[in-house]
Amino acid sequence: MRMRLFSAMLLAPLLMLLPISTGSALAQYVSKNGDAWPRTYMSPTRSRDAYAIYSLLLPAEFPGTELAHSPLWLVADTTVVGHEEVSDPYKGLTVPLAQQKAFAAVLQDYEQHKHTYVRLEKKFLVGTPYLLLDRADREEFKKAWQVSRNAQTDLLPARYKGAMGLISFSYVYFNFEHTLAMVYLSHWCGVNCGGARWIALQKNDGGWRELP
Repeated sequence: MRMRLFSAMLLAPLLMLLPISTGSALAQYVSKNGDAWPRTYMSPTRSRDAYAIYSLLLPAEFPGTELAHSPLWLVADTTVVGHEEVSDPYKGLTVPLAQQKAFAAVLQDYEQHKHTYVRLEKKFLVGTPYLLLDRADREEFKKAWQVSRNAQTDLLPARYKGAMGLISFSYVYFNFEHTLAMVYLSHWCGVNCGGARWIALQKNDGGWRELP
């Protein structure tokens, strides 16, 4: 039996705005990369299960689509975050009734980390070659992709040949025991082409699976 997660009161984090001098390392990073938030790498305690989930979903999410048969996957090198890029999991996620009480801990982890950007690493365990694209690369690919589609010919730069779209992940949110998790996955394949959804997962016998 399935039941949509009821809306809950979101805890609005208090953001302290600190002045950043133009000569600071953060200001130089933002100027160079165009990202409004500094990026960190995932902690080792979270990394193992998070990349196992990314690796599970990357080939499994797109059956019957062009992406499923793509000889090259393109993945955003920074996770998307909840303040503007990601839909509300309280409205967009379904969890089986039996797991809803335990899933409260996952939502608590989400509340604590939903504004955190994480830089992804080459730790995906998949058989298909993939590239992690920074912001400039993503913009380059999207522009080249649209030009190619409009011209109905392949005008992609050589490094993107074979790619059929761009995939983005959120941070992976866990309960304390790392037996339940949720993640947001989106894919872009042009204007009015793509999709996104929240995914709930459970760990059984050492392996992750999507909850039905």
